[in-house]
Amino acid sequence: MKKSIKVVLILLWVCMIIVGISACGDSAGIDKEDLIDTPIAKEMSYVSATLPNAQVSLEDETGVEGDLSGHDNTLSTEDNIVEHEKAGYCDNTVTKISRESQMGRESCEVSFDGSDSVALTDLLLYLDYSDGICRCQPEYNVDTEFGTGYGINLTEGYVRHDVGQVSLTAEQLELIQGIFDRQVSMAQGEEKAVSPDQTEIFKAVLLGDSPFIYCHGGNVETMVITDVPALFDEDDPLMKVWEFSVIDLNGDGEDEVILFVVGVAGDMGGKGGKVVFHQIGDKVYGYTTDNRTLVDLKIDGTYDYSDPTGVAEAGIATVRGFSETEYTVDKITYSNFPHPKPAENL
Repeated sequence: MKKSIKVVLILLWVCMIIVGISACGDSAGIDKEDLIDTPIAKEMSYVSATLPNAQVSLEDETGVEGDLSGHDNTLSTEDNIVEHEKAGYCDNTVTKISRESQMGRESCEVSFDGSDSVALTDLLLYLDYSDGICRCQPEYNVDTEFGTGYGINLTEGYVRHDVGQVSLTAEQLELIQGIFDRQVSMAQGEEKAVSPDQTEIFKAVLLGDSPFIYCHGGNVETMVITDVPALFDEDDPLMKVWEFSVIDLNGDGEDEVILFVVGVAGDMGGKGGKVVFHQIGDKVYGYTTDNRTLVDLKIDGTYDYSDPTGVAEAGIATVRGFSETEYTVDKITYSNFPHPKPAENL
């Protein structure tokens, strides 16, 4: 029995040797050209030959395919507006800007109308979006009433829409940047008419901690807040600063402070009036006017006025500007005057 098992094992060992020799012989006998001619070998050869030098198209974070080997967006110096007929817009055309939180900037979303909305809508509507999309992601998303889904990157200077994008000119970039700065800053409460420094300067004058420069008739004089009542009637012991308002009178983005001074007759007449405080540099200048000026003052700086008698002249006016000796008024409407009068200095 043991002898039979031994014979079987010997036969198996011999068979394995024979099979191994046959396999080696077959491998050595195959021509290399025959191997390359096989379909699967040709495909393997193509992959190994081309892959190291291939320009592989990858997908960026936006899901759009593009060459990630590098790119450089430059501002356009050519006409990038398509031919179109002039469109008409209403001032209540609404535009929405949104921005995700990134690069240390807070997210925001603001909707606005008016001239900024019209200008941005008209520009985005007729740009030539025939360029390919680059790998950069937009910084802002913009929707208008005439088109949605605009992606704008101010750093790279392009606008993207649908499957194309366009490089902006320097003028277009400046226009969009200005609109975004105004609208986004207003939405975030960053644009304040009275800056912190200006607030402190006015506060010091109103509390009597700092003087102001009083301007009248081309002359100037240094005073403090307690001197104000006597400017209108030094004999009236009840003359005092009754209240004050804060408003941008001349539309320069900086507020003025208006003091309302009344005496024994209150605001019904008498010798009271107003003092306008305006900041020039780090100094506050004060200008006086009577009770018939700065009446029904509006937030846009316009107001009603009349002459001291209330019968010779009346109308609507606004402050045009301030100097270190006077302020200038523009009279918008008149009564009892057939033609507009030139601006007057007070």
